[in-house]
Amino acid sequence: MINSALYTGRVWHTRLHPKKHAFTYPIFMFALDLEELAEFRNTLWPLSTWLVKFRETDHLKNGEGIMGNNNQDRSRSPPQSHENKTNYSIAEKTNSKFQPTLQTHRVMILTHLCYYGYNFNPVSFYYIIDKKSKNNNDIAAIVGEVSNTPWLQQYCYVLHPDSIDKVKTNIQHDDDNDDDDDDEQMKKKVEYSFPKAFHVSPFMEMDYFYDWSFIGIPGASSKSVTVVNTLRRRNNNRIEFTAKLIMESNPITPFRVAKQMIIFPVYCMIIQIWIHYQAILLFLKGVVYIPHPLGSETAASAIIAKIMIPFFVIQDYFKPKTKSA
Repeated sequence: MINSALYTGRVWHTRLHPKKHAFTYPIFMFALDLEELAEFRNTLWPLSTWLVKFRETDHLKNGEGIMGNNNQDRSRSPPQSHENKTNYSIAEKTNSKFQPTLQTHRVMILTHLCYYGYNFNPVSFYYIIDKKSKNNNDIAAIVGEVSNTPWLQQYCYVLHPDSIDKVKTNIQHDDDNDDDDDDEQMKKKVEYSFPKAFHVSPFMEMDYFYDWSFIGIPGASSKSVTVVNTLRRRNNNRIEFTAKLIMESNPITPFRVAKQMIIFPVYCMIIQIWIHYQAILLFLKGVVYIPHPLGSETAASAIIAKIMIPFFVIQDYFKPKTKSA
């Protein structure tokens, strides 16, 4: 039995300011042990040839390294300053204080795969697990690989106490029940707080702290996983947005995966459509469009900003006028 698993459940989004807005939808994701990719592909063959496929090129698009940088050839790339460099390895992002390898750590990626030739992930999580830990289930670090819409950029937050992402870590342990490994695992809650450094939503500003909490470690032995993301204002700690993901584990079999592909045949495309649909609703509620921060604009973001100008002129025209005193 392989460690990888298929997770199914729901995701909830709730915006509290400046306008209230909430929605929920069903979700499924794959938890893959990076040491089991060959077994995963063999288990799902021939589905894994195109219908549901893990492609390395869909991840770490900036050249980041999960397993450290000892084997990377740096001679071809000029040195970059901390201010403009995004392709840090984990070792670099922790000032070489944390250098995982496949000999010392196991990596589980919780992600969407490429379905019917198309892939998009709002966020993928790499759980880096210490192989020497008790029951092999202690999280050494988590890497959150975030993508933004509609610009399709990626950014990796390295969630570790020594991370240059300025991460505050809180790990809650409860080892009273040693007879049930899954119960013990589910009682462990890992919390990370860090400043937002990557522009994600065109309807959300940058002046926030993220509070991320994780319960459960993806894998065949974990019955469920929970991920909660909260955004707090930096100046007053007001909570303005929360997202919650709760999923249950299922074994990976050709029949189960084929059934999931029938229920949600082009799920990554559905995500994109759903995101843009919610963006339209936010626009109609009068939420202000937030362009890329200065210094991080791209050709795509500049074009999109210009395309949006007439729409927001219309929005301003129909916006209720406040009466002067």
